[in-house]
Amino acid sequence: MLIIVETLRGLERRIEIIEKQIVACGRDNQTCRHLITIPGYGPILSSAMAAMVVNPAAYTNGRHFSASLGLVPRQDGTGGKVKLGPISKRGNGYLRRLLVNGATSVLSSPKAKQDPWLARLLETKERKVAACALANKMARIGWAIMMRQQDYRSRRHDQPRPDLAESGAVLAAVKTASRAPSAVAARCAPGQS
Repeated sequence: MLIIVETLRGLERRIEIIEKQIVACGRDNQTCRHLITIPGYGPILSSAMAAMVVNPAAYTNGRHFSASLGLVPRQDGTGGKVKLGPISKRGNGYLRRLLVNGATSVLSSPKAKQDPWLARLLETKERKVAACALANKMARIGWAIMMRQQDYRSRRHDQPRPDLAESGAVLAAVKTASRAPSAVAARCAPGQS
């Protein structure tokens, strides 16, 4: 029995050393530093995402990226009627597992009740389904962060979204966009791609 205890202690020490190495490598990687600002992304998920997704521009958008990880519902049906099933589980299983674990930790945090989208999701769906939906959203956010190379900024939930059907709402949205950071404004300038 003493041999087993010593073996476990040795493994725990080795795990701590490896975790410190992962955190140190993450500090040196700019993409990893940006990814870790996303809720649910820890040092292991951030470093794994930065290491495995070398070229996020290979994906057209975040939806294609999350689909490549198998975080979207499988579609089945005939006669034009599409039925959504469980997640497809195609692609990188390690990243998918890390994203679902991160999503589960976000759902367990007090912030889950403050976010209206998550609160509504938890009211209507089973917890594991909600975790997969949040993992899908986290993958999309991760793709956007890797493309923009900026820290995560959460959307404020205390302010309602403008109704674009109202008169003047488009003007208010344009004024809000004009206050965007200069890097974003420079990318949106005409004649640049």
